[in-house]
Amino acid sequence: MKPDLAVLSITGWEIETVLTDELIFIRFIYLSDTRQRLDEADVGNSYAMEIEQARELSGALVRAIERIDSIDREPHSPQPMQQDK
Repeated sequence: MKPDLAVLSITGWEIETVLTDELIFIRFIYLSDTRQRLDEADVGNSYAMEIEQARELSGALVRAIERIDSIDREPHSPQPMQQDK
């Protein structure tokens, strides 16, 4: 990860489905400051995705977890994540 990249720690999320439009909405709850307490976490914007996009995101997350699980637990430099297509 680049040192100048702003990273917000996700503490949770909210997911809603709109069956009539076949959409999934996700909103992340995050800490915007290192001194912020969990009960002060910010609620972000809602993002909409179609079902196929949600499947792709789910698969990408599973693959990222599998990559992390498969590496040696030795200290290493961060590996850049690439968008799966």
